Amino acid sequence: MSSTTSHPPVVVSGAAASVFVLAWIGGLLTPIPDIPAGMDAATIDALASGSGPLLIQVILVHGIAGLALALLVLAVAGRSRVPSAVRVLGILAAALSFGQLACEFVVWSGSNPGEADSWWTAALRIDGAKMLVIAALMVLLLRRTRVVASVTLLAAVSIAVSAIGYLLLHPGLMSVAFVSLPLLLVWAALTGWLPGRLPARPGRVQASPRVEPTAPKR
Repeated sequence: MSSTTSHPPVVVSGAAASVFVLAWIGGLLTPIPDIPAGMDAATIDALASGSGPLLIQVILVHGIAGLALALLVLAVAGRSRVPSAVRVLGILAAALSFGQLACEFVVWSGSNPGEADSWWTAALRIDGAKMLVIAALMVLLLRRTRVVASVTLLAAVSIAVSAIGYLLLHPGLMSVAFVSLPLLLVWAALTGWLPGRLPARPGRVQASPRVEPTAPKR
């Protein structure tokens, strides 16, 4: 009797990728106040405190999308021969995303108006750390096909550059996110819906039926 290893079906990783992409699109389409790095606490509090659109956006892109990214990575890792660090990085990316959400919620709630700039800066720098984690994930989940590999490498490099910008609060480098984010969404969709492009995780090999020797014909 043969036994097989159960893997997450394609629809699991595909659904996670779709939720990730749609959450980001929904967040980007939500009109929010422009709050650049370096803005003073009073102005940030005036723009962000109690802002409904801001709350919707951060829940979408840092709550729902963060969870969806972790599920996507775990689903793909469950059926592929990838380093064990991939799962750790996927969970870490989600944790950092929820850390952003927590900082932004404090700003939105107006509970610390005098420190709104510090909380907002913390959210931006956590975003930079998360981008570095995602760039590492992309490299570890690099596909072998030319098109997907090209998208992955372009996305990983651009995300790493924008990550440095967010960590250093450098406006020029932060603007690279306008390029890296669309590439991230394309990468997520390809990774979720084309998991077969990754090396398959080795399962138990089905035993061949035993053939009894037969006496030679005379």
